[in-house]
Amino acid sequence: MDFLNANLKYPKEEYVAGVVGKVLVEFVVEKDGQLTNVKLYKGIPSEALNAEAVRLVRLMDRWEPATLQGEPVRYKFLQPIGFTID
Repeated sequence: MDFLNANLKYPKEEYVAGVVGKVLVEFVVEKDGQLTNVKLYKGIPSEALNAEAVRLVRLMDRWEPATLQGEPVRYKFLQPIGFTID
């Protein structure tokens, strides 16, 4: 979450218009922790915020892979990214 908060760039037009919401981004964590197949799972009525959520996930470092019986395995994950204005 720290990574998301530090790297989120709220598109100016959406910020000024007060557009808020939660975007879900789907991706696969590979056996080596690399994130692949990053795509929008559920967006909001703002192409700019949807694109920003996908961009953020693509910037992430490798994750810790899941294990099954002590061996790393691929797994699908849904990452919620909230856009709020304070």
